[in-house]
Amino acid sequence: MDFNKIVESVTNSWQLKTVVSFFVTCLSFLFGEVQAPLLALCLLIIVDTVTKWGAVSKAKSEEKKLGSIREGFYSAWHDGTLNSKTMRQKFFKKAFSYAVLIMSFNLAMKCIPPVVLFGSDWSKFPLGFIYSFLSMTEVMSIVENLIEMGMDALRPLSVFLSKKRNELKG
Repeated sequence: MDFNKIVESVTNSWQLKTVVSFFVTCLSFLFGEVQAPLLALCLLIIVDTVTKWGAVSKAKSEEKKLGSIREGFYSAWHDGTLNSKTMRQKFFKKAFSYAVLIMSFNLAMKCIPPVVLFGSDWSKFPLGFIYSFLSMTEVMSIVENLIEMGMDALRPLSVFLSKKRNELKG
């Protein structure tokens, strides 16, 4: 079979295009437009995951008295401390909870009528709040991971971010 013919027949299928466009429309309604805050949050989650790998690798390197973080990563991967199943479970748990929160706040924003005070639309406050809260949580996690990797100079930043996050929570 020719792979190009299969791809062409699938992409020319009006039924598939209808289902995909319906799915994309539903996602767009639930999550809103893909904007900078959503993309930035996704990138923060990726950076948090990478720094967590580094923190676990550093701990494994110190535990087994290895020479470098790279050797700690290799050791952690092979003994199951860092395995794809564990990382996948943590990632999907976080991604699912963040998606539910963003979807809920986006739908709440659609229910609030536009209220313009002092030149700003205050009906967009709930979605901005959840993006701010989740991004501060991710940044705090990244800083904590970097501290675990041995960057003790970031401890004051961790305290500062904790205070700011607590202010955000009220």
